[in-house]
Amino acid sequence: MHVYPDFQKLNRFIKVCQTILDGEMVVLVNGKSSFAAILKRDLKIDGTRIKLAVRKFPATFIAFDLLSLDNKDLIGEPLEYHLELLEKLQFPMIIFRSLKIFLME
Repeated sequence: MHVYPDFQKLNRFIKVCQTILDGEMVVLVNGKSSFAAILKRDLKIDGTRIKLAVRKFPATFIAFDLLSLDNKDLIGEPLEYHLELLEKLQFPMIIFRSLKIFLME
């Protein structure tokens, strides 16, 4: 069983051909990323324990950048353009937090 089964069906919701995101999976505790909590997800290998961890330690994907959209390479484009496109993407089941939020803090 995959460590993040809650994210396996994401491709059903993506309405673009190919999308490459740069980011990381985190578990938020009191609104802050917790390394200890994400390890409790990452280190599970038993299916039952993974299912329990999904409920106890829900994961969030923090997207920092959008590298490709609809098979179009965006690497040569300005970062602001990447972030603008990233904010327009709609992905149910996942909370996206773009780098723009961190740049503003």
